[in-house]
Amino acid sequence: MREFWEQVAEAAARVLSCPTCQASAAGPTSGRHPGEWGLPQPGWVGPQFQPGTGVVIVLRNPAVADDSYGTTREQHAQRRLRLFAQAPTVEAYRQFVQESIRDVVGDPAAGKRPWRKWTHPVSKVVDGYLHPQQLAWLNVVRHRTPASGSTGRKDAPVSDAAIAHGIGSPPAPRTGAVAARGGRQHRLGRPRCSRGGPGKLEAVLPEAARRP
Repeated sequence: MREFWEQVAEAAARVLSCPTCQASAAGPTSGRHPGEWGLPQPGWVGPQFQPGTGVVIVLRNPAVADDSYGTTREQHAQRRLRLFAQAPTVEAYRQFVQESIRDVVGDPAAGKRPWRKWTHPVSKVVDGYLHPQQLAWLNVVRHRTPASGSTGRKDAPVSDAAIAHGIGSPPAPRTGAVAARGGRQHRLGRPRCSRGGPGKLEAVLPEAARRP
């Protein structure tokens, strides 16, 4: 298992250091809201994920952080990414994942809402079956796509070039899981993706679920 987690951490670090992803994620900063841009986002693989049978949530790309997410929370999210990029070890990756999961599920008592895509549809897909530590949460395109000229932190569709780059550079090593979309199943790392806004669930099933 140590080798698997080394591969996962290495794959996440490659996303953060990818020149194409960095250029797409940076964007103009003058006059833009800090929640619209940021570092590439490699997603995460939960600490209890089981290679070969684990469930992988495959989304289109990270959404722009809207006003309800909050600037301070966004700054913490970017700090998580920077710290892991500076020291991409397995131990640092585990810390990054634990903090990311806490951010995804939120903390209502502290006024932190869950991520919208966790609320719907992801938590409803896995409710009573799996908890976040058992999942992998990945994106085909690993950067945000803010709408041009938007002042409300709106998303724009992903480009064909971004999709092609994402498919050509898988965000994690093979897990044995399969992504399912439109009644068809595809091995992780080669998901099919249509153009459209961020966060659309390309959906996921464990390999065992293919058996009748």
